[in-house]
Amino acid sequence: MDIFGSAINALKPTVDDDVIDRANYFYTPSLLLLFALIISTRQWIGQPIECWVPAEFKYAWEEYTENFCYIQDTYWLPLNDTIPGRSEHGHKHISYYQWVPFILGVQALFFGAPFALWRVCNFRSGFNIETIVSVARESALKEPWDDESSQTSIIAAFLCEVLQLKRNFETYGGSAGRNNWLNEKLLNNGSFLTFAYTIVKLLYVINCSFQLLFMQIVLATGRQWMPNIFLRLLSGTGWETTGVFPRVTMCDFEVRVLGNLNR
Repeated sequence: MDIFGSAINALKPTVDDDVIDRANYFYTPSLLLLFALIISTRQWIGQPIECWVPAEFKYAWEEYTENFCYIQDTYWLPLNDTIPGRSEHGHKHISYYQWVPFILGVQALFFGAPFALWRVCNFRSGFNIETIVSVARESALKEPWDDESSQTSIIAAFLCEVLQLKRNFETYGGSAGRNNWLNEKLLNNGSFLTFAYTIVKLLYVINCSFQLLFMQIVLATGRQWMPNIFLRLLSGTGWETTGVFPRVTMCDFEVRVLGNLNR
């Protein structure tokens, strides 16, 4: 429970970020994990798929059909198309419904990865950015006669002193060679956090672009780009036209009855 509580506290919004950061590492992953939990509950407790089977199918046959079709890939067939033959399989296969909770979980991890990198860089810098930003915000909210400039000067002097101490440590007591050069050029040059924050922002943009490409690959939309598909769905174009998240799909399987294979 302590580990779980620590993980929840680590994901809570802090003062050393902005609304874009929170949307990427907190709000979006929270929604994705919530949807994954709801869908998983539906899959394991409820009935994830309902099949329209021939009238002669008994209850056990219907249960077998639903389990088989849920595990096996189904395919989407427009209502105006004829049902294909046994050797015809040119239609769009739907193989992502059973993997949706795992897909949402992976997406949540990717959204939280840049924030984890920022936490590591924050720790490696030697500064407690959250405390520094909190003091600076409190100083900005005070009245002018509360000697705001003195608190700001204290923060600036503290930052300069920490950087100087880090440089002195690397010069007289730090490790030599390549690690010493890396610390001097990257960690202790005064712009490490600025560089890290810029990289994290860039990773947020890259992650969003990757998510769209990932969804396009998973949904097998072909040459249709995901933004265009979302716009079509918002405009009222249904799944019957786009084939994205279809409500009705086809499933082919064979049943052996008295030595004969029935499809």
